Amino acid sequence: MDEQIGLELEEAVAGLRGYSGDEAGIDALCVALAALPPRMPMQVLAKAAGVQESAIESFVADLGQPLLCLAGFIQFRDEPVESWFRERFCREPADYERLITKLSPWADNDAYVASAWPGLLFHANRHEILFSHALGSEPDIKDSLERRAVVRERLRFGLKVARQKSDHIAIAKLLLRMGEAAAAEVRQRDLLFSNDDLIAALWSPERVRETVFRQRAGGWYGVAHARYAAMLAPNPDYLAEARQSLRLGEEWLDEWAELPPDERRKAEVDEDDAAAFARATLFLFGADDCVDWIGRWKNAAFRFRIAYSLATSLLDRGDESLVQVLMLSASDEGHAGLGFLCEVGRQSDAINAMLPAVFGIELLGKNCGREIAQSRMPPIAVVEDVNVFTDLSNSFSSCFVSPVMHEFVFQRSQKLSMGALS
Repeated sequence: MDEQIGLELEEAVAGLRGYSGDEAGIDALCVALAALPPRMPMQVLAKAAGVQESAIESFVADLGQPLLCLAGFIQFRDEPVESWFRERFCREPADYERLITKLSPWADNDAYVASAWPGLLFHANRHEILFSHALGSEPDIKDSLERRAVVRERLRFGLKVARQKSDHIAIAKLLLRMGEAAAAEVRQRDLLFSNDDLIAALWSPERVRETVFRQRAGGWYGVAHARYAAMLAPNPDYLAEARQSLRLGEEWLDEWAELPPDERRKAEVDEDDAAAFARATLFLFGADDCVDWIGRWKNAAFRFRIAYSLATSLLDRGDESLVQVLMLSASDEGHAGLGFLCEVGRQSDAINAMLPAVFGIELLGKNCGREIAQSRMPPIAVVEDVNVFTDLSNSFSSCFVSPVMHEFVFQRSQKLSMGALS
């Protein structure tokens, strides 16, 4: 398959050389594509290849499927295409030297060029300069996420040089700095994980997308896919990527649910993780599917906490109308409806604006005296030995929640146990 892809690419590039009449420009563009890390800004690619941005757009369009042009960025469609470009072009240090000469004016003040710089220096055999950067001060880049990405690349390629030279003292220094950088990466990841809802609301769409791409390259998996989807889903331009991330997260979650209890506890999913799945589902597929997804969890207490967490994040974003729609959609899922309602009651400023939604309790009250309707999705089981009412506001009128609370407590089993997937 890879050989066939290579033959098709060779034929396509050869045809473009003859059609464009600028063989040198096509070759320079292919070298830049091969040497620079993926998600290449078009303006940087134009400077590296010495061509106009319009020429790059024409090249991508004429080449067809192998390359994608998304919001001013160029990337390979899949790994075999990227491997072919790297094996076919930019194999000599002189190729990297030419790119270094063209991009050197932006090496200190452009985040992308600064991140790609260590790799260019390494392949051009400029090891001393690379080494000085790796052991020197941090780059003068304001954005902390971009600055850490540059530091990570400097250390990674600096360590390669130190290992080649068997410089054990330098290896020890670099490993120590890599440990510090790794700790910062963990703190950064935790910050993004705990605030993915606000990031999607406050950051620009392109910055969200770039952050997601960078963190995916860093090896996140599992619940992280749901966080990616939750960040991307509110923007209509990134719905396809959000759906793909959510699908990967769902696949991981299904595999996790099939694990034995001891294995499952090694990668626990809490209510905030589950709320990220629900939030992505809400923005991608609507309130009914979101409530349906929450209903997959067999533990009633956990369903309550997912809804409570989801409502909290939506109200923090200022999406009161979405919480109102969710409450009305939860007429057949009392535990989720109670979670939505209790968070609305806790945030007293929102309760007056959302008073019409409170009448959804009349619908929720229909569940009293009968079982909650089954979701059309397969259920997910989880152990949750907590008191779900510890976070409820004392100021919230008990007359609104007492019918549902009575039903909630009555149906909750005395001893929670892990149920099987049906």
